[in-house]
Amino acid sequence: MTNLKFIKLFIFIFSLSFIFINSYQIYAHQPYEVNNSNIVKPVIEISDASVSHAFYGEFLSKNEEVIFNLNGFSENILQFSILIPDKNPENILLESDLPEIYLIKNKLTDPDNEEKFYAKERINFYEPFSKMNLIRVITYKDTILPNSNVSIRIKSNSAARYVFSVGYKEIFSKTYTSGETEVFTSSDMQNWYSKNYELSTDLPTESSSQSISNYLIIVLTCFFIILLLVLFIIIYKYYKRTS
Repeated sequence: MTNLKFIKLFIFIFSLSFIFINSYQIYAHQPYEVNNSNIVKPVIEISDASVSHAFYGEFLSKNEEVIFNLNGFSENILQFSILIPDKNPENILLESDLPEIYLIKNKLTDPDNEEKFYAKERINFYEPFSKMNLIRVITYKDTILPNSNVSIRIKSNSAARYVFSVGYKEIFSKTYTSGETEVFTSSDMQNWYSKNYELSTDLPTESSSQSISNYLIIVLTCFFIILLLVLFIIIYKYYKRTS
């Protein structure tokens, strides 16, 4: 076997290792942060709202708003939901204190036809990738007309963290958002989730579990890389003896 072939084999093994290391950070949606620190009413544009996105935000007071303009759909289905962390204080808020949604299905042809949705649900939801316990409080799914331009306005009724989830198609290779938003890393998500941790009684258990999980991933990753390197050396020595 030539040196070039060994180089290619090493690159292939290294690529597999890299994929393995980063695989646990791949989420079942594209996570983003809602930037509303210096904006009275942030506006976020989504060019394909059929693609799964999750926007993590926080209202600091009553009557704050954020607007999502869904400017395109690759499928004729509109699907969205509002979730809150299953933590104090959000999980003890009354329905009247949770965010509400105002929906305009076609802002170009029928901008005055606005539907209102209240947080009437309480559906527990565990996000396995981010290791978050959430509560779904609003869910919506319906067909829409082709080329619809949808506007969704989320309004606060008190200080609260929230997740706005939209779409269902899993696509990771392209970006479909613009405006007052940026990519949310796994570290950002944990900081968002653990905020106000002093009010929660279950955080020590969650933090311990998260730490153990991270150490286990590191150990398994190191073992996997060492195993691949040993395999590479064995193959190299074998072909060197037979060549």
